[in-house]
Amino acid sequence: MFIPVTNLNSHYRRGFIRLLVALTIASAMLITACMEAEIPLPALAEPAETSMQVPEPLVESFAAVESSQNESLESGVTMVHGFELSDLDGNMRSSDEWNGKPLLINFWATWCVPCRKEMPALMELHEKYADQGFAVIGIAADELEKINAFLEKTPVSYPLLYGEITSVFKLSDSYGNEIGVLPHSAFVDRDGVVRHTRVGEITVEEAEEFILDIL
Repeated sequence: MFIPVTNLNSHYRRGFIRLLVALTIASAMLITACMEAEIPLPALAEPAETSMQVPEPLVESFAAVESSQNESLESGVTMVHGFELSDLDGNMRSSDEWNGKPLLINFWATWCVPCRKEMPALMELHEKYADQGFAVIGIAADELEKINAFLEKTPVSYPLLYGEITSVFKLSDSYGNEIGVLPHSAFVDRDGVVRHTRVGEITVEEAEEFILDIL
């Protein structure tokens, strides 16, 4: 049976009030701890899967890729790159075109916010090291119409290629993107060997450390 606090004698009433206060403080502490324990979701890379409608696959093929997926990229030689994709003018471009050049191959999409944010840094690097044979190549997992609409507002100075989303993610996996997220950057030396990879938005300073290693 519930007994009103006012019906208790002063001794029991004080004890009852202290108990209520203690329970209130304990509840507040528990709520605060739960809020502090929340871990924010990562914001660096977009998920590999998307609900966007993709176009019919382009005519594209991938050159043989020599790789050892179990080797650490930090150990040096891991895989030799190769691709053939369409540029924005509908011309097929092969990786053979850049043989003997150090490259930063960047996988991106217009729907990927970190991809868009790092583009000014990639353009700066493309221009800064061009006289040493270095180049940035962007490979988009996206639709041509969306890429062109994006470029109307944000011009890009380095070469852009694109392809059907599933095929591009498959290609990015051969460049070390085993977890399938964007953006993904692969740093390729003059022999066509992937020496370093970076998942997520990259800064000029972070990229330069890898670029200087492949020049």
